[in-house]
Formats: sequence, structure tokens, C-alpha cells
Amino acid sequence: MGNSSSSSSSSSRGAPPPQQQAESLVLDAGSLEQQLRMLVPLVHAGDVRAQQQAASALANLAVQDEHQVTIVKSGGLMLLIPLAESGDVEVQRLAAHAVANLAVNADNRRSIVEEGGVAPLVALMASPNKEVQRQSTKAIANLAVNPENKVRIVEEGALPAIMELVRDSIEEVRCEAVAALANLAVNDANEVKIAEAGALPVLLALIDTASQETRRQVARSLANLSVNDANKTTLLSLGAVQKLEQLQLDDDAKIQRQAARALQNLG
Repeated sequence: MGNSSSSSSSSSRGAPPPQQQAESLVLDAGSLEQQLRMLVPLVHAGDVRAQQQAASALANLAVQDEHQVTIVKSGGLMLLIPLAESGDVEVQRLAAHAVANLAVNADNRRSIVEEGGVAPLVALMASPNKEVQRQSTKAIANLAVNPENKVRIVEEGALPAIMELVRDSIEEVRCEAVAALANLAVNDANEVKIAEAGALPVLLALIDTASQETRRQVARSLANLSVNDANKTTLLSLGAVQKLEQLQLDDDAKIQRQAARALQNLG
């Protein structure tokens, strides 16, 4: 990992500086493919401001459902991955935000993992900046929806980073991290590895302290993890039945449903 190599393309006399080009990019009348091509020199420029504007343009485009597949098919990941590896926090945040939005689409999720998107996101999860943590973890959670991505994400080192954020981050980040666990746990091998990483007692403890949205993800995680026989034994020894019965009294129907699933698994 590292910053993109510095390079600057020659510009015609009187051309606007890179950051002004990027600022006006999304307003141009050209096709999306043309807009992405215009971003290439900005991404690889040595100017951080230009990279910030390029990342911002990509993040804004990626919010729109109709652009998400086209961005990836047109080589947008080859722009976003270097931006995610930038040393600038704002560039990192915007790049991770763009990847998180692109990963809403199932085909994109496959492409992002295949084209090397997991490692930069795992690195960003260790950022001291909470918004960088949140966006990169959200991206990992979205990528983990695809069955074929679940094992690979764990193999590429995401699990320790996720657990660190579950244990010690602000609530908004913790919620995304628990959601990532819940998605990764829909896999037999991952169920074992998540438990080995110490997730079960941590998740149970969150039932008493977490926000409602995080409790939703906790309940979903426990429902998925309790399919495994060894995990059932551990959860029972940790007093999970009482905690799950507590969740069943929550006024949120999704929490009630997932707690009931987990209790059924525990038998």
C-alpha cells in the first residue's frame, strides 16, 4: 500500500487547475464513461486537493443507483483503490464511502473483491478517524452479503479489524462492525472463526449497552452464529438464553424475530 505515484499530465495554456476540473466534473454534459476518464489524471496527480475532488466526484456518482454498475464496468475501481490508499484522511473517507455505495449492488460486490478492494478497506478500518472507520466497515459489511465473498474477506484479514471496532469504537462504527459479523457468519467456516476471535461474549455484553440499531445486528449475529454446535454450547454456558429472552421483550420486531431464531437454534 502507498500513495499513488506523482505524475502530472501536460495541460494546454489557460486550462483550469486540476481541482477546478474535478469540481465541475459532475456538471459536465459528457457520458459517465467520459467523466471517469477525466478523473484519471486527477487521481494520479500529486495534488491532494485534486484527489479530494476526484474522490468526492466518485462518491457523489456512486450514490446514484443508475451509475453504480457503470462506474465499476468502466474501470472506476482502478480509480478508487489508489484513492483508498491515499495518506489524506478526507480522500480515504470519500473513497471508502464510494466503495460502500458501489457495494450495494451484487455484481459490484463480486468485482470489488476480485479487483483487490478488500485489503485497502481493512487498512482503513484501523484509521484513527471515526468516519473513515465507519465508511470502510460499512463497505466490508456490504461486500460480505455475497456468499462467495464471505470466506475471502476473512482470509484477507478483516476479522481482527472488525473485532477491534466491535470492542472499542463509537456506536455508529460499532453498529457497522456488528453488521459485518452478522453477514460473515452466514458461512460454516466463518462461524467457527468468529467465535474463536472472541465474539460471543462481546456480543452478549452489547445487549445491555448498545443502541437499538446495534442490538438489531447483535441479534442477527447471534442467530447466525448459534447454528454451529460448538457455538451453541459456548452460548449456553455464557447465559445466552436469558440475554436472548431479554431481547424478545424489545419493542423492535426485527430484534424479537432474530432473538427467537437464536433461541430456537439453542434448543
